[in-house]
Amino acid sequence: MSFQKRVQAINEHLRSQQLAILIWGPPPNSPGYELRQHIRQNLASEFYNSEVLLSDELEAKDILSEELPIRERELLHVAASDLVIVVVGSQGSLAEVDTLINSIFGHKFLLIVHEHLKDNLLFSNRLRSKGSAVFYSGDDLKSGNILEVIATRVRQVALAKMVGLEV
Repeated sequence: MSFQKRVQAINEHLRSQQLAILIWGPPPNSPGYELRQHIRQNLASEFYNSEVLLSDELEAKDILSEELPIRERELLHVAASDLVIVVVGSQGSLAEVDTLINSIFGHKFLLIVHEHLKDNLLFSNRLRSKGSAVFYSGDDLKSGNILEVIATRVRQVALAKMVGLEV
């Protein structure tokens, strides 16, 4: 088998991996929710054996454990996920994710942050140092560049899982 065919076979194997991908972010009928839906549709199409969920769907599927406080439920969801994509809709959401991204599960996060929040003081050095933030502009949304950046990160997670690395 040629090198090119091997690479193609690996890429197909990556797309067929069974991943659990959770997308957090703004609620329905608010700015940023449409981006969450686009991310979900794009990932569900490319990674066809993966479960790609919006956090709002967890309640609808009765996945939430009502006995747990919200922070513990979120931690449980992160533990069960291979990747948590967070569409940052406000300064407050940056503060909320700061604690979790600095937990033992911090490597599971990918923050999607609009460029207008790039220099915000709440976007702490700890978040920046994790290397888990992608900044986007309106042009990135129109061109689809942000969706490709996200898909690349999912492929990295799938490759790590395929070779037995902790994801």
